[in-house]
Amino acid sequence: MERLFRADRYFDPRDIASFDGRGWEGVVLDETTRDDLKKQFRTKGGSFVRPEATILTPAPGARWEIQALQDANNGKARITGFHVEFRDVGVRPEEVGGRDWGRPDEWYPRERYSDWCVLAWPRNGVALLVVREQGDRPASALVTTPGRLGRMLDDMERNPTRVEDLRRQFDRLSRTVAIGQVTVSLSRKDIRPRRSDRFEDDYRSRARRDIDRGDIAYSPGEGGSVYVDVEIYFRDGKDNNRVEVSAQLSGRNERGQISASGSGSRRLDRYEDRAYDDLESAIDRAYDEAIDEMLGQAARNIRNQSPPSPADQRRLAWYRLFEAATR
Repeated sequence: MERLFRADRYFDPRDIASFDGRGWEGVVLDETTRDDLKKQFRTKGGSFVRPEATILTPAPGARWEIQALQDANNGKARITGFHVEFRDVGVRPEEVGGRDWGRPDEWYPRERYSDWCVLAWPRNGVALLVVREQGDRPASALVTTPGRLGRMLDDMERNPTRVEDLRRQFDRLSRTVAIGQVTVSLSRKDIRPRRSDRFEDDYRSRARRDIDRGDIAYSPGEGGSVYVDVEIYFRDGKDNNRVEVSAQLSGRNERGQISASGSGSRRLDRYEDRAYDDLESAIDRAYDEAIDEMLGQAARNIRNQSPPSPADQRRLAWYRLFEAATR
């Protein structure tokens, strides 16, 4: 059905000053849906500033790339604004606003790790990201309703804020990764362990204790997760009988995302009676091996975390500002 939305028209406004605070090139904020947009204009895939966004195909020779921001990620989602990336590195702030807009106000993020600010025309719903160390050239713009822009500016300061040392600030951030969900699954069991009805509960309790060490903390209700899968491969009289355990960790600390994995394996005897006698010990050893490898990898990954570049940090801060305003 997607082909019904293919349009030949480019979304190609002549300038940002043609935005009237509510609509731009026939797209009315809070009324036009994503389906409406795709029926009218060419769109394309690519990297998005967030999932709720649609990239509009730029016209040949366009000075910018434009993403339509949405309040959800479906065809009925309403367009709430536009994110504009300037292709023309020579554009100057005074060339962006309308003739009767006056001079833009300067606004500063409360935390800065490089010399940047926002130039905004609050009554017009337009703001520019300006990087001082790049010659005061605007890198991108937010185009939205004046009310939404006002919400964004409420989180900023009128006076210049201090440019902080990014490495020093990063080193102050917590390293602890909080794990709130632990899942244990016995997904294959060609022979069953004793107390198999309690197996998953018992190992879940054990895993909660085992992962609660170093910079990994078991804390119910937090967003991180650990998943342990146990598989028992057995065919009577065969030589490749074994227990395999895999463990995966996914979480984050104040410094960013952390993931890790581990695996363990132990052989079982080829005959059922002897394999059964050794089964629980084999599971324990394979489990310990998987958990130790996963936690060791997680510890190394936490130790090796490094701060983003000033450019990446600036881009992330800018996205967070307008993201809150346009959802």
